[in-house]
Amino acid sequence: MPAKISTLTIASGAADSSGDAVATKGPAKGKILAIVLDYDASSAAGTDVTITAKIGTFSQTVLNISNANTDAVFYPRIGVEDTTGTALVYTANNDVVPTEFPVDGIVTITVADQTEGKGVTAYITMEVF
Repeated sequence: MPAKISTLTIASGAADSSGDAVATKGPAKGKILAIVLDYDASSAAGTDVTITAKIGTFSQTVLNISNANTDAVFYPRIGVEDTTGTALVYTANNDVVPTEFPVDGIVTITVADQTEGKGVTAYITMEVF
């Protein structure tokens, strides 16, 4: 069966007077392949964006970008582990073997230190199940 690719869009909404905004979307089920962050025009240069995703009841940080305001594409990955919880590494250089982030629940975007009234939209490309 071919993979189904879908885009989950989460807009943080307008930041409050403290520069913060939070939004959730889901439930989502699949693997995160890429994330595009689209900052509103005139966003603060010190804007922080965190994307978290649930797998069961556990929440994991998928992407954490600090002090930015430029639209960009990211390909977040997580390290693969063996059955003992030990990181799998490539023998030649000991780099951790990467894989896509699994998601089985709510995805959240948290924005901090943003210009009041401005927001960030995350376009999350997923392989969905």
